[in-house]
Amino acid sequence: MINILITTTTNNHDIEYLSAAAAEAHPDAVTVLLNPGIPAQQWGWADTPRERDLRDQMAFLLAHVQRATGAAVAGIVGDEATVAQMKFDTVLRSRMLVAA
Repeated sequence: MINILITTTTNNHDIEYLSAAAAEAHPDAVTVLLNPGIPAQQWGWADTPRERDLRDQMAFLLAHVQRATGAAVAGIVGDEATVAQMKFDTVLRSRMLVAA
């Protein structure tokens, strides 16, 4: 069983790259770790436009990764410490954008 972790922030600029890289491994399971930079309890329960947007982004990420990989997909909010005890065969991280 191939288990992949994808870590990303809220900008989704790398979703095509991350999905394609994950699909190349033919995973059975993919965990998408979204780090929005705000506490998970606020993100999960608050009903402001920002929190609704974050939930929509997570739904988009999960659907996109599932279509690209065909794998079972789960989403987690937090930083990498959140999944430190979990085992993954591959970890894919967003590339950093640098302004010229």
